[in-house]
Amino acid sequence: MQRICGSLLLISALTVTLHPLSASVLAANITANTSVPDVWTYTIFNNQTAGSPDYVDQFTIAISAPITVIATPAGWSDSIGLVDGVMSIQWWSNGDSSDLAPGASLGGFSIRSNTTTSVMGNADLNSWDHSAEDPGPNSVTIQVATPSQNAQVPEPWTGSTVGLSLLVASFWLRKRSSRPMAK
Repeated sequence: MQRICGSLLLISALTVTLHPLSASVLAANITANTSVPDVWTYTIFNNQTAGSPDYVDQFTIAISAPITVIATPAGWSDSIGLVDGVMSIQWWSNGDSSDLAPGASLGGFSIRSNTTTSVMGNADLNSWDHSAEDPGPNSVTIQVATPSQNAQVPEPWTGSTVGLSLLVASFWLRKRSSRPMAK
């Protein structure tokens, strides 16, 4: 049994060594600027090394609040809707000449929301391989500030009602358990 486990570990180690995970992940990041009230502005960075064929061509953020797009960089388009079943905003490049090159950054992705809460949300960047003319690697999920609906605060009496109900139930059970059993 030890021999089989050792062999499986060796095969796994060789597989990871021969096929590094980093080769299939887009090196990229996103920053968010929330200094203007009710506005979230994003800058995307393509951190691929110079000469890489992988250009960023899509930017998606999961959103849990009503929003309006107020800015989209030239050469890019946007859409708000369901992406993999999650309400999202998606920006995409209109062609190779607008894709974000390795080592470059692009700002001006802005949304407005009348919510006052900002939470960390999931964002993703996708790339296009300009050499192969095929989809390139995607980024890992990146956490960025996003607008969020205000958390629903329970009515003040809710906690008191539940507490009082538990107290009454405990007294009732205690009184019932202290009664002599009828025969």
